[in-house]
Amino acid sequence: MPKLKTADLVNAIAQLDMSKTYSYFSGATKIKITEIIKPEGAINFLRWGSKESQDKAKKGSISTGQLRTVASVFSGKPNYPIHLDRLFSAGGNSRSALETLLVLTPNFFICYPQRTNPYTGELENNLRHIMWCP
Repeated sequence: MPKLKTADLVNAIAQLDMSKTYSYFSGATKIKITEIIKPEGAINFLRWGSKESQDKAKKGSISTGQLRTVASVFSGKPNYPIHLDRLFSAGGNSRSALETLLVLTPNFFICYPQRTNPYTGELENNLRHIMWCP
């Protein structure tokens, strides 16, 4: 089984154009990478609302620890959907930024697996998951 290392994540994100502005998948926020510290992070960025200008951007950072957690979890479950909200206990301002940057790299994909609502029995597919497909 292939192993995903923290440095692999950093190198994949480093392939993205740092002069470009990227949009979150919700479309509500924009992000621009400002610094990538190799070999294992952190990744610094600016984030601002899609209706605001970059002048109102706030600084954010994806820590080495967050990158290490992602590498460890995805390495143990390749080709398996992972819900990053649960991975980080739905916390952290940088989780959405990390999710956005990951799926812009070649081996990460967004998916919406179906699940049964335990209360209504209806099928739902409204939770975004990320898959690492080496």
